[in-house]
Amino acid sequence: VLSGDASTLLVAASGGNSGAPRVYVFDVHNVTAPLAMLEDPDGGNDCFGQSLALSGNGSVALVGSDCATVNGLGWAGKAYIYVRSNGNWSPTPVAVLTEAVPAQNDFFATSVALSADGKTALVGSDDYSSADPIGRAYVFSGNGSAWHTMPDAVLTDPGATPGNMFGSTVALSGDGNTALVGAGNGSDGKQAYIFQRT
Repeated sequence: VLSGDASTLLVAASGGNSGAPRVYVFDVHNVTAPLAMLEDPDGGNDCFGQSLALSGNGSVALVGSDCATVNGLGWAGKAYIYVRSNGNWSPTPVAVLTEAVPAQNDFFATSVALSADGKTALVGSDDYSSADPIGRAYVFSGNGSAWHTMPDAVLTDPGATPGNMFGSTVALSGDGNTALVGAGNGSDGKQAYIFQRT
């Protein structure tokens, strides 16, 4: 993932035989060595880096892990916020975003997006939970290291079709006021929904 100003690159690397996956931050003008290496704070999570987003100036990173365990529930998912301050990246996330009511196989953070200013995050959950198989996308807000861990809004498919994979892809406009949410398996075919904040 490339920042909007083309200064910063975020790259996910699978663990392979060497252990847990990592996410590397590079300066585009010097890719010989990473500026930082971000690691799963829970350790050993094979999906850390499943989805990635950067703010416009590359100072806020959003890293999704849709198979992370939450409250003992596997594949519930988490999204981690990292920030750069005075040229240095936080070694641990400044915030961890989850669903308000996590469920097994919700796949929260299968997709993520950030506004240009890094103050609005959109997190998709395409939701294979057998108890409630309806995908959702969550809007969070924050500034620097201060983030609301409860969502400002929960976006859903107006048709609420079970198993439609709503939230499998997400995107945000630069100002964070327009959200695009894809549903990869809708009953009427693949669809995308546009939401606006007013």
